[in-house]
Amino acid sequence: MIDPNLLKRMMMGEYAQNEKKETKTTSKGNSNKILDLHIEKIHPKYKKLNPNECLDFQINFLKNYLSEMRKVNVKSIEIIYGIGEGTLRKKVGIVLESTLGIRKYSLGPSSSKVTFH
Repeated sequence: MIDPNLLKRMMMGEYAQNEKKETKTTSKGNSNKILDLHIEKIHPKYKKLNPNECLDFQINFLKNYLSEMRKVNVKSIEIIYGIGEGTLRKKVGIVLESTLGIRKYSLGPSSSKVTFH
């Protein structure tokens, strides 16, 4: 289980090593959130985790993030999972398929675009 306060601090970028803008504004003024699921971006002590623990943490973080974004009425997000063997990408697809409130999503080679109802 993820500590909600820790999740909020991570979402605010407190643990981001390579700072990257978390939001971008479109010409219409809508804000699109970007979630980078690379483990070093979202877990301060990731080096102590084995690969399965990393994957579990990333998926739980994603589920909590999706829930928070729906609560604050964000209309769209981008989820970055990177390229690799595709394990995280597949798990992200499973989560998106089973999450209520998602209007549509697309799984790209290194990221996914998600639109909420």
